This record gives sequence, C-alpha cells and structure tokens, in this order.
Amino acid sequence: MVIQIQKGKNAINKSLLILATLYFSNLYSQNILKGTFCTDYEMKDFSDCLIFREDKTFEFNHSGDTGTLEYGEGEYKFIGNKLILNYNKTSAKKLGYYKLSIWDNNCDSINLIVNVFNRRTKEPIKYANVFFKDNTNKMGYNGASANENGMVKLVINKEKNIIELNVVYLGFLEQKINLMRNKNYMIEVYLKEVSDEAGIPILNQIDSFEIVKKKPKYFTVQNKEGKIVTWKKRDD
Repeated sequence: MVIQIQKGKNAINKSLLILATLYFSNLYSQNILKGTFCTDYEMKDFSDCLIFREDKTFEFNHSGDTGTLEYGEGEYKFIGNKLILNYNKTSAKKLGYYKLSIWDNNCDSINLIVNVFNRRTKEPIKYANVFFKDNTNKMGYNGASANENGMVKLVINKEKNIIELNVVYLGFLEQKINLMRNKNYMIEVYLKEVSDEAGIPILNQIDSFEIVKKKPKYFTVQNKEGKIVTWKKRDD
C-alpha cells in the first residue's frame, strides 16, 4: 500500500513538473519574437521591416525606391500588452571627413593643396573637382580638377573673408570646408560613396506599441496616435 501511494505521488509530481514546464515555455514564447516582420505603406512606395532575434534584440529598416531612408538597432521587450522598442544599439553614421594642416604666410596670395581620397578604400580619387565661389571670376566660381594622384593645387588672393571649399566627384557625397582666406593649407579629404549611404540612424529613441493581436505569422499593434498596423512575417 505504501509503495502504491509513493508511486501515485511520483506520478502527480511528474505531471505537475510537465505542466509547469509547458506553462513557462508558453509564457516565454509569448514574450519572444523571431524572424522578419514587415509592413507596406498604402501606395507601396515605402516599407518598414523589423528583424527580431532570440536574444531580444532587433533591427529596423525604413526603405523606399531610393534605398534605406532610416535604420536602427536595439533591444525589445514586452510589458503587459505593450511592445517596447529601445533603439540603444544603433551604430553612428559614418560621414566623409577632412584633415587640415595650416601655415601662416606674408604673401599677397595663399596656397591650397588638396588631396582627395575614397573614405572606404583610402585610394586617391582621380579628377575630383575642387572649387569655391569667386565673384571676381566671370563663371562665378574658381577651382580645378585633381590629377591622377587625386591632388589639386590652387593659388588664390589673400583676403580677410571666409571661403567655402567644395570637393565633389560623381558617385560620392559632396564635402564642404570653410577656410579663412589668409593662411596656407594642406588638406586631405575623404569622400563617402553614395552607395555607402545607409539613411538616417535612429538612436536613443524608445517606441511603445499596444499589442492588438499576436500570431506566429503576424502581429497587430496600435501606436500612440491610435493608428493600427499589422506586421506580417516574411519567409526566411
């Protein structure tokens, strides 16, 4: 009799353990999203996509016909019936940049030596254009194209004002540099490729959505403006 009672208790304990495991497994799965979910705008010209990972991180991408317009990364969590997206992991956007070396001179003119490079490859950009507005020139601007080594040499009149130097080349984003027109300069310019332009990063932003419905293949949320949006899962 004692043995039978003990066996009965063991069976009950196993059943309770299985039920507890199923309960917590279901609870955990309700708080996890996995895969890529997207929503299209009414005109189909823009779309938003969220990629959810098992470690409770996500990626966001807002894109259109011209490519990515906004992007972000962060952590997500569920609080009650709300989905919280915390954009706390987005990498800073990398831009073109330049380095300046400056010298004084006592001449009536100044020398500008500009070396133009590809920011990504660090290789010289042949025939890049370097120019600035110049009211004394009938064209309205002055400048020159770089040689095969990506170098431009300019000699301009010394004045007390500021000039805005523009460095441009097809397929790259323009770089503007403001300079006092009374110094000699040696400038290294690193242009960013247009194809490397990934839109505007989203950082230190928290979005909260009320969950209306959540299924394996889609979920529907309501934002703070009251708009209801359905995100559909895309096949991997």
